[in-house]
Amino acid sequence: MIYEKCRDILLRECAQIQEAAVIQDKISEAVTNREWAVFENNLSAMNAIENSIVSLEDERDQLFKVFETIVHQRSFSNNLDSKGRFYTLVSILPENQRSDLTAIYRSLKMES
Repeated sequence: MIYEKCRDILLRECAQIQEAAVIQDKISEAVTNREWAVFENNLSAMNAIENSIVSLEDERDQLFKVFETIVHQRSFSNNLDSKGRFYTLVSILPENQRSDLTAIYRSLKMES
């Protein structure tokens, strides 16, 4: 369950980052062409993506809290940043799942 949920969240975050890149290009084009209504619409879309990403990050943080409860590691969330918590989570997974999640995570970091 942890693997599937984490994978789903990471893939949705990747999709949001990719969508943000497309909208960023549209914003740039709208400014260049002085299309202020288009600019405003795309800016609103970018704000919606930002809110979605924040929501997904909160969902991922909740997943880490569930993981902490499952493995009873009190220091898990207190001493590690998000990256450290992620790698602690994947370290207990089977190799194929660990490889899959770390590849998606690296892709997300590179995209953003």
